[in-house]
Amino acid sequence: MAQCMPRPRAHIVVLDKPEHSVFDPSCVVREILPDLYWGSARGKRRPERSLAWMADALDRFFVFPSRNATGIINLDNQALMAQEARDAHQLGRWASDTIRRALRAGCGNPTIFEETALPLLCDCSFRGSVDDLVAFLTTLEREAVFIYVAGTDACAKGALEEANRFLDAYETQTLPRHARSAVTRTMMRHRHNWGGSVILAACGLAMLWHTWNEMRDESRVRLGIMEAETPAPCPPPP
Repeated sequence: MAQCMPRPRAHIVVLDKPEHSVFDPSCVVREILPDLYWGSARGKRRPERSLAWMADALDRFFVFPSRNATGIINLDNQALMAQEARDAHQLGRWASDTIRRALRAGCGNPTIFEETALPLLCDCSFRGSVDDLVAFLTTLEREAVFIYVAGTDACAKGALEEANRFLDAYETQTLPRHARSAVTRTMMRHRHNWGGSVILAACGLAMLWHTWNEMRDESRVRLGIMEAETPAPCPPPP
C-alpha cells in the first residue's frame, strides 16, 4: 500500500505592524489632490462644502489609486504597504460614512466642520491624543500663511470685481500647489498612526480649502464695505 504523502501546511504570514504609518506623505497628498479642488460640493454652505469634499476625497483615493499612491513600493516594504492600505481603506470608509451622516443631520450648523473633522482626525491619526492634534493644527496654521497673504493682496486691488478675478486665478493656478506643499511638510513633521495617513492628508487639505473659502468671504465683505464707504465721484459740471 502506497504511503500517503503528508499535505503541506499553509504558510501564515504574521505582520508586526509598526505604531506609525509607513506611507509617504507626499505621495498620499498628491493622490488626494492631483490637480484642482473638486467642485462637486458647489452650492452647499461653506462648512458643508469642505466636509463633502473631504468625504469625496476619501472615497476617490481607494477607487482607482495610482501605482505609487502610498509611496515607492519595493520588496522590503511591499507587505507592510499592502496591509496598511487595507487598514486605511477600512478607516477611510468609516470616516466617510461618519461625515455623510453628520452632513445629513447637521444642515446649517456653522461649526459642523470643526465638530466633525477634528474628532475624526484625533481618533484615526493621533490615537486620541489631543496634544498631538493641537501640535499638528498649529504647524498647519503656520504653513497656511499663503492664504492670508492672498487675501491681503486681493483687498489691495481695491475693487471687488478685480479682487475676484485675482482670487479666481489664484484658486486654480496657485492654491492646489501651495496646499499640497503645506500639508506634506506638516505631515512630515508630525508622526501619525498606522492607517491614519490618508485621513490626515484629506483632512489637512480640506482644512485649507475651508480656510480659503472663509478668507474669500471675508475679502468680499471687506471690499464691499470699502466700496460702500468710497464717496461717489462728483458729476462733471454742466
